[in-house]
Amino acid sequence: MFTPVLAKHSKSFSLIDCISVGVDRMQRNFEPMRKQVEAWQRSELTDVTAKVVIYEAFVEGKLEAPKHLARRVHDLYFEPKYEEFRPRTIWSLSNAFTSAFKELDGIGCDSREARSRTMNTDEKAISAALTKYEDALNRSDTDAVMKLYAPDGVFMPQNFPSSIGADAVRKAYDGVFRTITLSVKFAVAEITQVGHDWAFARTNSAGMVKVTATGQSSPEANQELFVFQKVANDWKIARYCFSTTNPPRGQS
Repeated sequence: MFTPVLAKHSKSFSLIDCISVGVDRMQRNFEPMRKQVEAWQRSELTDVTAKVVIYEAFVEGKLEAPKHLARRVHDLYFEPKYEEFRPRTIWSLSNAFTSAFKELDGIGCDSREARSRTMNTDEKAISAALTKYEDALNRSDTDAVMKLYAPDGVFMPQNFPSSIGADAVRKAYDGVFRTITLSVKFAVAEITQVGHDWAFARTNSAGMVKVTATGQSSPEANQELFVFQKVANDWKIARYCFSTTNPPRGQS
């Protein structure tokens, strides 16, 4: 999952090449995932089939998970919180499982600890920066976000122009936090160091987003690409872009 340092110096390092590798991986992985989600949304389930799946997962032990989650999965599937998961489909059942798992205290801690044992010092520092970024987003804390960016950092949100430099990046995040409140969890897919002072990280995030103007909440899911630069011995976000992995609205 984590690639060791291949070069000790960054003299010949190309930032464009780094971004290209990361974006290419994101695009290659996105299309099959989108088609899989669409297939799940089209796959209807009878109530009996859904109950059998839940029974086999927890009672028969086909899924390695706490058995008490069976009731929670059942409730989330048959009485969903959100309209888009009301259709009785594999997609809705999958969401019920993942939503139940997210409610477990400390979920993800074991996997993060196991991952940290395989990383070198720089990769651990980048992983720590990603954890701080997740926390800053969930607290709507622009000051905390800015501490993680390089002075000439670039923020590239989907469907918006790039924000270039500290002032523009700060303004962009202020706008985001005025508009929405996030409650998301990041999962690191890979951290790759491509030079002494450069690395990129690919992540996936999921959770909820609340719109300030309406008070309405809905599921949030994205894939992200971070380019990190070592500045004064600290890994900082040099470039950051993301795109949603939620299916298009109205598509079933």
